[in-house]
Amino acid sequence: MSNQFIDSLRGLKTLQLMGISKQYADNVYQVSERYRKQTMKVLKIAMLSSFAMDFFSTLSIAIVAVFMGIDLLNGTLALYRAMVALILAPEYFMPIREFGNDYHATLNGKNAMNAVLTVLAQPVPTPTPGLPELTGWDHDATLAASHLNFTYWAGHRRHRCQLLAAWRTKGRHHRAQWFW
Repeated sequence: MSNQFIDSLRGLKTLQLMGISKQYADNVYQVSERYRKQTMKVLKIAMLSSFAMDFFSTLSIAIVAVFMGIDLLNGTLALYRAMVALILAPEYFMPIREFGNDYHATLNGKNAMNAVLTVLAQPVPTPTPGLPELTGWDHDATLAASHLNFTYWAGHRRHRCQLLAAWRTKGRHHRAQWFW
């Protein structure tokens, strides 16, 4: 969801340069609203989850403290032992508090792995047909390119790319020219 929002923001400058940014203003607004609503839903769940874990761990520590206080009043527990146990109790319940963070870190890892698998599942690009093969190219060859041009006009104008390249292999000079 955030990628679509960021892409919309990055594309604003291009739309502005092409003079059609006002036509896409509603689209950008809708994307930003969806992103805002989705972010608020995620934050609501994360805060509620964090609150629940903190609440139950704090409640557990409070229950331990109450029972220790009762034992201290009855004289069945020494003050030193009660203080040590009460100081260590938050550390004992720390994994409950960190459970939410670990869960979200695992979820981020799963999402990252899904993204990697999506990229790996894409087909391997094939060479573009119509380009001449570069014969005579080996590991000793050197390439020098000059006169690189790229032209693009909006609307019904011509798209054009030119490349004039020269390379040398074993004392022989070769030259290639591409035009679109």
